[in-house]
Amino acid sequence: MSGRLVVQVGGQRAGVLAADATGRHVYAYDADCPPERFVSLTMPVRLESYAWHELHPVFQVNLADEPRGTTSAARAGAMRPIDGLPLLGERALGRVRAAVAGAAPALSVATGDSGTNSAGPVPARPGADDTPPALIRTDSAELPDLAVNGWCGLRVARRAGFDVPPFALVDDGRRLVVERFDGPPNARLGYEDFCSLTGLGARQKYEGAAEQLVSAAAAFVAPVRRTGVRRELFRRIAFAQLLGNGDAHLKSYGVLYTDTADVRLAPLHDAVTTRVYPVLADETPALAIAGRRAWRAKPGTWRRFGAHCALSDRECASIFQWLAQAVRTELDELAREITAPERAAFLGQLRARWLAGIDDLQAGW
Repeated sequence: MSGRLVVQVGGQRAGVLAADATGRHVYAYDADCPPERFVSLTMPVRLESYAWHELHPVFQVNLADEPRGTTSAARAGAMRPIDGLPLLGERALGRVRAAVAGAAPALSVATGDSGTNSAGPVPARPGADDTPPALIRTDSAELPDLAVNGWCGLRVARRAGFDVPPFALVDDGRRLVVERFDGPPNARLGYEDFCSLTGLGARQKYEGAAEQLVSAAAAFVAPVRRTGVRRELFRRIAFAQLLGNGDAHLKSYGVLYTDTADVRLAPLHDAVTTRVYPVLADETPALAIAGRRAWRAKPGTWRRFGAHCALSDRECASIFQWLAQAVRTELDELAREITAPERAAFLGQLRARWLAGIDDLQAGW
């Protein structure tokens, strides 16, 4: 086996991860690893090792995303995923870290993913700890005004009552910085996305279904939280559809935990409207609902999905009304705040897209 790494959980050694030339990966807990030092909710501590045909999904959680449609040819010659783990350093969300045996922990800065985050120094953030933030969105030639796009989406999310981490525009509005939400540096919480929880590799993040995501969440949270989690995911998935966020895939949703009895949804930390960009305009929603990926669902789709999420028709309708009101109110507020001509033009595009999103939700009712 090659690529042998020591894995830590909460700063304490938990086991060893290794890969061979065929791509097979094996993770083995140390014989004396206590049960609470598990690396994943799907991988409890045991003497038998965990073998996987690629890097285990939990270890892919913090690796940079690949753009939608990336081919195997484009990946040829790229660094193996396991080799990227030690480079993450404290940029990694959650409590799991990996390092080459005997090596000092890596120091890193935020790097790009999917062409939407760009590498570079992390901007100063008043009141934040000195570790990199959870997310940086930066404008690019293909995706202009991306930072403002994400900032507007998070503002609407906050107005609609979603749990969102602190966020701010910096560098004259060219960067959006979203703060960490996984606890303080000396007590990081466990964090896993829904690729990890459903046993899928990161490249399969667009292959999921909304119903699958909801069922997986209900399986891992405490019974007393199941109904609330199912309903909250209905709200988040409907919100992504309304915004026109074609990048709300399985890795966009996650859970936080201190132990197996304390699993809850992580905050909503990314709310970009991808449909305003010509290069992304033809993309379908990232998650299928009732077996289809369509921005304007067939009539009755949202009612059936609501029932899967333990919601009555009346409750679903109330959620739609609440989201629509939050969007309209925030659009009015943004129009008062954003007056620069170049920003106002982009805000007009968002307005048109979001109001069309409200109509699309109603059409699928």
